[in-house]
Amino acid sequence: MAIQSVGFIGLGSMGNPMARRILEKGYPLAVYDVRPEAVAELVRAGATGCASPAEVARRSDAVCSIVPDSPEVEQVVLGENGLIQGARPGAFIIEMSTIDPAVTQSIARRVSKAGLRMIDAPVCRSTEEAKRGELMILIGGAKDDYEECLPVLKCMGSMFYHCGEIGMGLTMKVVNNMAGQSMALALCEALALGVKAGLDLGLMREVLSGTAVSGRLLQQVYPNYALKGNFELGFALDWAHKDVGHALRLAARLGSPCPAGSVTHVFQNIARSQGKGRWDHTALITVFEDLAGVRLCPDRPKNR
Repeated sequence: MAIQSVGFIGLGSMGNPMARRILEKGYPLAVYDVRPEAVAELVRAGATGCASPAEVARRSDAVCSIVPDSPEVEQVVLGENGLIQGARPGAFIIEMSTIDPAVTQSIARRVSKAGLRMIDAPVCRSTEEAKRGELMILIGGAKDDYEECLPVLKCMGSMFYHCGEIGMGLTMKVVNNMAGQSMALALCEALALGVKAGLDLGLMREVLSGTAVSGRLLQQVYPNYALKGNFELGFALDWAHKDVGHALRLAARLGSPCPAGSVTHVFQNIARSQGKGRWDHTALITVFEDLAGVRLCPDRPKNR
């Protein structure tokens, strides 16, 4: 049976535009967030506000959830007034948070015992792409379940990858984020070294953009954030640190070496210890500015 009504839990910087896309595509939408003002904003856009995840579930054939980390997902799905207390038999939980894949697999077993269906579907790309419905979505779960949920996912994304059984979408996500953050660390140290040695930052960006170093980090992410002195929240350093941590825990369980990821985690901790956890993740570059004694972010406030 086609999904007719949708719920959405977690209306933060990513969840808000994702929920709006579902509304724009014509689905009746029930919403919940721990912040009443976030619910009120979506109600003004046409959604139905709910007092708990259970109430969202009662109103929905499928519920999307994107919340900060594993404890919040466990509370939303399994806790008091959680989704499994209100969901109809056979309803879907589309878990879009970036958490430990092992936790997702454990939750999915409980969900299945309750007569519900679940896929994990974490997202990649930025808030701007979320507003345009151009996210990349990585899916774990039964293929039939994924295909039944695809019309809802298409409201929010433009690229979809079915990665395998439940938890494998998240596995792909944390592997991707660890790789991206490790590449960012290498970019930061290279730019700091070059400027310290006397190279022009603009020249370095132009040269590196024509080599194997070229990519979204160099051409879009850092120029739009740190290299403009802009540390307004896009993808928070705290979130990047959390995701690398999940990848490292996965590696520890499997006995797979992750030296670059481990060093990246250390430098992220340094930045967070300086109070930059809620800055955009590109704030990592300020650690290298300070250690090398150079200025890469020309408009960075002197007290930062």
